[in-house]
Amino acid sequence: MEFLECLPEECLKSLTSLESLHISGCTRLTSLSLGMQHLSSLLHLSIGDCQKLDLSKDESGNFLDLQGLQSLQFVVIFNLPKLASLPQWLLQLSNLERLRISDCVNLKAIPHQIEALQSLQWLEIFDCPSLTSLPEGMRNLTSLTHLKIFRCPELEERCKRGVGEDWYKIAHIPNLTHELDDYS
Repeated sequence: MEFLECLPEECLKSLTSLESLHISGCTRLTSLSLGMQHLSSLLHLSIGDCQKLDLSKDESGNFLDLQGLQSLQFVVIFNLPKLASLPQWLLQLSNLERLRISDCVNLKAIPHQIEALQSLQWLEIFDCPSLTSLPEGMRNLTSLTHLKIFRCPELEERCKRGVGEDWYKIAHIPNLTHELDDYS
């Protein structure tokens, strides 16, 4: 759907039983629709390869509020050049168990509010070279059992076991993996 510029709200309203949604390759898509809040059964959301997509704003340019997505358990975000920080609606998903972020070259920050994701068990961050540190909120993610970081050079250095500047934020996570572990 290379010519899709917005997701029609009318179509999304009738998809209340939809459990999985994959949005990819929509090169002209600039925002998600407020209609997504009607996807109350959505468990898995994958969004990527959308060069103009801004996950934080709706079609009117207002901050996107997707309160209806509370069933979401797994979110994959990949190759979104406009992503500089995780959107607020994502940080309000109380049932989110897995989050994978990859190929977001301009991602500079994971907000402290990530601590609100108390059900988060898996966090994977791949190919996000502009991400240089983790927030203090990581310490409060007590359900987080798996953290994988690959091809994020500065972040990997800061998360180096026992000596990295951010190590204390993630030391409680039982399963940690990053490339620098191989060279320790």
